[in-house]
Amino acid sequence: MYRSRLVCGNLLFLAGAIPAIWMLSQLAPDEASAQAAVVGLFIFGILTPLMAVGALFSVSAVLQLNHVAKIRAARLNTLFGGVLLALGWLILGTTVTLIGVVIYTVLIGM
Repeated sequence: MYRSRLVCGNLLFLAGAIPAIWMLSQLAPDEASAQAAVVGLFIFGILTPLMAVGALFSVSAVLQLNHVAKIRAARLNTLFGGVLLALGWLILGTTVTLIGVVIYTVLIGM
């Protein structure tokens, strides 16, 4: 159960993050505002919810896999499992950092 949640969460997060990063890197500073708005709308409307669902799956799996016995039971004590867990912890760190930045920005703006 944890393995499938971790795999699905990582894949969903990456399916949203990679295109979003690529699309943002392709925008030029002198890009027309209409084109930039369409890219932004696509990222916030489609890719951000995809990343949010993936982050929820991944973070919940990583937080549940907090003991070696659970990791062994989920058959994640291999190289592939280690990569999945490392990516899950990276997503957890990114999510917590992003939430902290948003809260900090809101509190400073008050």
